[in-house]
Amino acid sequence: MATDNTANTALRSGIKLEHRASTYTAAALAQNEIVNMLSMFRGEKVVDVAVHFDALGSSSSLSVGTPDSAARFIGTTTTTSAGRGSLNTGADLGQGYVFPADGTIDFKVVGAGAITGKITVVVTFVRTFPDPV
Repeated sequence: MATDNTANTALRSGIKLEHRASTYTAAALAQNEIVNMLSMFRGEKVVDVAVHFDALGSSSSLSVGTPDSAARFIGTTTTTSAGRGSLNTGADLGQGYVFPADGTIDFKVVGAGAITGKITVVVTFVRTFPDPV
């Protein structure tokens, strides 16, 4: 798993936005490979997700999601040139997703081309409740 880097920001409203970011350097990852990027914990509610990437190769693309929904946050994004993918705003809306249990945010190689280069996933979230245990 890639390394988590966490930074916290307090807002005047009292809501505490938190951020996690992780960078992975891919070396010829094939179609359907999945890389766990970030650990998420029960009760964390997703506000935003972004993926930043190098030019990863011809016919390359990826998606960002969870183990049960590979494109929950970012649908298939072409990565033949350097760029950024943003949170889904369509029918499979990832914004507002609350992790019902500890889990991960992953990226999946979708396109037929193998990918090589750096991929960074950034999530902004809030904790919806303290763990009652």
